[in-house]
Amino acid sequence: MAVPTDRRVYRDTYKLVMNHITDMYPDAISYQLTEKDKAAIQKLADEKYSTWSWNYGYSPKYGLKKGVKTDGGQVEVHLNVYKGVITELDIFGDFFVNRDIEEVKQALIGVEHRQESVLDKLKEIKSSEYFNNISEEELAVAFF
Repeated sequence: MAVPTDRRVYRDTYKLVMNHITDMYPDAISYQLTEKDKAAIQKLADEKYSTWSWNYGYSPKYGLKKGVKTDGGQVEVHLNVYKGVITELDIFGDFFVNRDIEEVKQALIGVEHRQESVLDKLKEIKSSEYFNNISEEELAVAFF
């Protein structure tokens, strides 16, 4: 089913909704937003509703299991997230390691579950030194 893009559809829908409101509430008065109103709305959207903490920080607990194929082998990540933060993590696969990956897993507990934060942490701890032939960028893909 195609999504209508014709402006008439939106205009007609708007009219139907407004007619319904005025039928239900005959004393209703239409209000036109001023430029000051629009600026205040945009400011609120930018400073509150567009932030990571608003959109993800209040999210319910969830789990994720994802696998990716890399030149270094198959990597599967199992993680749990609460209020947008990784709380539990395990990494499986048929890859070879150069060092014990438990340090990598522990370093990622408490990190915000967003691509930028996970990748920054993987680079900070130099995860590519733990996983043979798997870059930080390749490993980060398995977290999303």
